[in-house]
Amino acid sequence: MNITGIILIAGRGRRLIPFTNKVPKCLLKVNGIEILERQIINLTSHGIKRIIFCIGYKKNMIIKRINELALIYHFEPCFVENNQYLNTNTLYSLYLSMGNILTDYIFLNGDVIFDKEILNLVFGKIYRSITSLVVEIKKPNKEDVKILLDKNNKYVIHIGKSLSLKKSIGEFTGIAYFSMKYSILLQKTLEKLTYKGNKQEYFEYAIEETINNSRSKIEIIDIKKNRFIEIDTFQDYAKAQKKFAI
Repeated sequence: MNITGIILIAGRGRRLIPFTNKVPKCLLKVNGIEILERQIINLTSHGIKRIIFCIGYKKNMIIKRINELALIYHFEPCFVENNQYLNTNTLYSLYLSMGNILTDYIFLNGDVIFDKEILNLVFGKIYRSITSLVVEIKKPNKEDVKILLDKNNKYVIHIGKSLSLKKSIGEFTGIAYFSMKYSILLQKTLEKLTYKGNKQEYFEYAIEETINNSRSKIEIIDIKKNRFIEIDTFQDYAKAQKKFAI
């Protein structure tokens, strides 16, 4: 099965300064293991052999480390540079990363840590070729990227931070599977939004636009009892150390 991994790691990690003054966020360690290495372990343990990395901040340090990890975990790295990382967001990074490559994708935000069993659930959707967003079913908070489903609780109809807390089913984890058919639609949306000047938007905005314009069907994957955390702040980083204690 032709599946490519995409990890977005271009950002500055401003909310974790001074930790990120010398080390990019993806190379911060949680209980002795780098965030990025954990992600690579999870992807390669499920047979992913090609991973695209969108880099920017401290790119040379990241490239050196990824090349070292490629020798250990036996994958082919591909580097895409977002040289506008200080003035753009994940929408632009994803636009650069997807390019003209026509495959299925497993997508990861570069600051998420999760149990590898979550990818077992993702692969269930891959075998059915159903584009899916991995979600933690819970009462979301204001800062979460929230998900709204249709009246049958089957398909995603809205995604974003500004959605109703009461109507949302939970938090999008920053982990997703994009089928090749959906990837073609998403690439077109990313290109259109980029040239319209939406480079500072989060990539979820492009997913919302693709849903609205193409009526594409996107399902969710509940992480169930598996662990997940997105590391944005010092508080998140401290929680991660406890949640993923060895």
